Amino acid sequence: MSSEDYIEVTQEYYNSAIHEMYKECWGGENHHLGIFDDTNDFYEAAIAANENLVSRLSITPESVILDVGSGFCGLPRYIARNTSCRMVTGLNLSEKENAYAREKNREEGLDNRINVVDGDYNDMPFEDDEFDILVSQDAMLHSPDKGRLIHECARVIKPGGQFVFSDILEMPSLSREEAERVYARVKTPHLATYELYKEKLTEAGFEIVGIVDLGSAN
Repeated sequence: MSSEDYIEVTQEYYNSAIHEMYKECWGGENHHLGIFDDTNDFYEAAIAANENLVSRLSITPESVILDVGSGFCGLPRYIARNTSCRMVTGLNLSEKENAYAREKNREEGLDNRINVVDGDYNDMPFEDDEFDILVSQDAMLHSPDKGRLIHECARVIKPGGQFVFSDILEMPSLSREEAERVYARVKTPHLATYELYKEKLTEAGFEIVGIVDLGSAN
């Protein structure tokens, strides 16, 4: 899949009726996967995933944060509500999701601390070393070139910054037929593996300090 194809397919998917389905099923705040340790509710599980991710961040009042593939901006709103960070930016391809996110941010009075940017995370519209912290939740799977995406993340993060993300990975036990069904469902050319992410993160200069298998916890 070319870069142009990936952009068109991803925008078309999230600008479609799937937008309303995610709002209905996930409660209109998030649409990433959740942690179901203490609940069977999608909305609550997604909030638990936000809590889990944010607990791993070293946020200060000076922190400038980027959410890579921000969807409804549920994670940026969670961060803005619950931390003292200076600013959170959500970068996302879907114009429909971004319009919805901006409306939600205004309704909560958070639009002065959350900036929603239309754009492609494989070619980020930001300067080098612009962010202290990068986060992402189950969004990087759409990239046709995970190495390029990781290098873009390395470019825009400040030296010594934090990058904490979750993603849906391909497991070794998955058959090719099963994998193709998954790819077709989530509109991605391929899913990454632990090994691929470790390789690309190391190549880009990141130091890997921890990996957590959230799937086994559920």
